[in-house]
Amino acid sequence: MYQDAQGALYVHEETATPIDEKKAPVWPWVVAGAAIVAGAALWMSQSPTRSENPVDPALAPLLLEAANPETPWKRLWILAEHENREVRRALLQNAALCPVDDKGVVQTGLLYHLTSEFPDEVAEAPAFVLHAFYGDPTSMRFVIRRIVVYTKDPERVRSMLSLFGSLHEEIRWNAANNKVTPPDLLRELAKEWPGSVAGNPNTSTEVLRELLQHHDVRVRTDAKHFLSKRIVL
Repeated sequence: MYQDAQGALYVHEETATPIDEKKAPVWPWVVAGAAIVAGAALWMSQSPTRSENPVDPALAPLLLEAANPETPWKRLWILAEHENREVRRALLQNAALCPVDDKGVVQTGLLYHLTSEFPDEVAEAPAFVLHAFYGDPTSMRFVIRRIVVYTKDPERVRSMLSLFGSLHEEIRWNAANNKVTPPDLLRELAKEWPGSVAGNPNTSTEVLRELLQHHDVRVRTDAKHFLSKRIVL
């Protein structure tokens, strides 16, 4: 966030429970804790595409309040419901967005709340990077799941799986259901979540044909449906 010579304020803008039958896969993206930390440097070094977006100068105090680590957490929740999108977005600049309570539990509710609207910005927010890369990444499990659900960027799905796919099966399940997940990842995910992959329109024809041989009739039915839509049966 910055202000030009004319006083205009600008901010940076970035363009259920699983039920499938599972097998025990050998994950190509399983990473050790040290690899997660090492990946943080690469993650933060990737500069996202940004555009200059002028904001009403009257909102400046609210934007600064939202980004201020000293702002009380209850007040941050109020700002998270503000009608202006840029006020809500400014919260992601706040490094104190996920406070740790007196029991050592990371409070991720506010970050989780913002993820459906700003999945890619959340993945690069200081609070997320702090806890996911330099703390215990399991504290961010539900946030990671929501990023994978809501992102429309195939490479974001790839990055989240590469770094965090081993944390919990539901992260992988969410990826299997996201319609932007790259076909090569869906091939790997089909080993564990054949039903989700068979019902994903981004699954390759080759994998769908393999799933026609699956013992579960629902998997075969979904695979046949998408193959028929492609007129390849």
